Amino acid sequence: MTTVDYFPIQDLPTELEREIFETAAYMRPSSALDLVLVARKVRTWIQPLIYEMVTLGTDDTSLFLRTMDELPVAFFQQNVKRLCLTVSVEPEAAARILATCSGLQSLACWVDFRAAHPQVQFSPLIASQHLRRLSMEIRHFRQLCRDPLCHGALFRSLTRLDLIYWEPGELAVWELAALPCLTHLCIIIRDLPVTEAYLLSVISMCPSLNVMAVLIDEGADPVPTRDWRIVWLPYPVMVLDWEAPFRGQEDTWSRAEDIVKSRERELANLPRLASRWKLIYFWRFGAQMDLKVLPITWSRHTVAKPELEFTWSLKRSSLHAGRPVPLCARSQENVKR
Repeated sequence: MTTVDYFPIQDLPTELEREIFETAAYMRPSSALDLVLVARKVRTWIQPLIYEMVTLGTDDTSLFLRTMDELPVAFFQQNVKRLCLTVSVEPEAAARILATCSGLQSLACWVDFRAAHPQVQFSPLIASQHLRRLSMEIRHFRQLCRDPLCHGALFRSLTRLDLIYWEPGELAVWELAALPCLTHLCIIIRDLPVTEAYLLSVISMCPSLNVMAVLIDEGADPVPTRDWRIVWLPYPVMVLDWEAPFRGQEDTWSRAEDIVKSRERELANLPRLASRWKLIYFWRFGAQMDLKVLPITWSRHTVAKPELEFTWSLKRSSLHAGRPVPLCARSQENVKR
């Protein structure tokens, strides 16, 4: 009979032993609940990882509140870094959770505080956070901006913002001008009508913006825009998309960033392609065109572009003289991905 020699893991240095267990928990998050049962010291290593990202809905909110009663407040302050409160979480429960988890880096708060009676004051609970990412319904965000406390640590640290439109209303978001470090903006409009002028006005209020993702329903027609930072993408499963970066998976932001980087590379080639467009125009219309090249500044990049409309594939049918370049001509392709 073959015998199996088990490696005495307890003989390893404690630092290496801990790294093995933590790596196992990260690679297979579902195994973390089993790993905490191995030994008391393993529990102290793995339990903080379990609560590093918390997503709460109808079924697990009461369980999390019970856990909050069993563990010290400092545990949640130190370990809960990513928190997602879905729309099914009651406002009173959400307020208690936000008050306890005060060390957040990313927060998705989709709770309808307007439905609470008496009214729950959520702004002070979020204003004290040093968030780098925030996802919130637009009216709640406006209420948050009216709190003077938010113009301190919160607004100075926020770099990524998701704004969700639950219902038709005023689309302008003048409050964005108060976010000096905002580099990524996502507007979730679903089936609400928007115009290019609105999108460009939003971008003009964000001096540091690198990417603006606009999420719409699958099959909806995107609005052509001239700004290469605007990316149209299909509406995802919100909770899964929120959790994706923590699990090492692609999310809306990574897809939008890839598209913007691709456009940057194509924009860098525009001066080199200008002479080729002259030849294409001559071949298509049978006459030489006086192609003017105008320097246009987008963000921190200055490129030259001809006054010639074209699609990124440079198809013959796409050439029309006398109009500026629409930089989101591939937006329909992006929506289908």
